[in-house]
Parts: sequence; structure tokens; C-alpha cells
Amino acid sequence: MTGSNRSRHVRVGGITISRLRDGLIAADWRSFDTFELLRGLGVVRVLRMARRMLRAMRDAAVSDA
Repeated sequence: MTGSNRSRHVRVGGITISRLRDGLIAADWRSFDTFELLRGLGVVRVLRMARRMLRAMRDAAVSDA
């Protein structure tokens, strides 16, 4: 799967497994790499930065007390 968001191009791999009955698809199961999608869109980087900011704020509050 490929796509873009705010000029960030993302390519994510996945798999689809289909169960056939009488030559027709009776059921489908899909899975893709969600972490790779989030990383490609920059969400993982934002979460890591937020964690660092919260830690710095907590450390500053402790040193002020």
C-alpha cells in the first residue's frame, strides 16, 4: 500500500488471505504493518518527542520543589 500525507510518501507492506467457496471469495483477512505506517507519517517521532518533553517537565518540577 502506498500513499502520502503532507508530502510524506509512505509505503507499507501487508498481506491479504482470502477463503474461497464455489470460486467466489467467501471471507477476507487483511493485515499490514501499522507501526511502519505510523513511523512513515511521523507519529512515532512525535510520540517519542512528547515522552522526552514530559520527562523534562517532570524533572524540572522535581528540581523546583
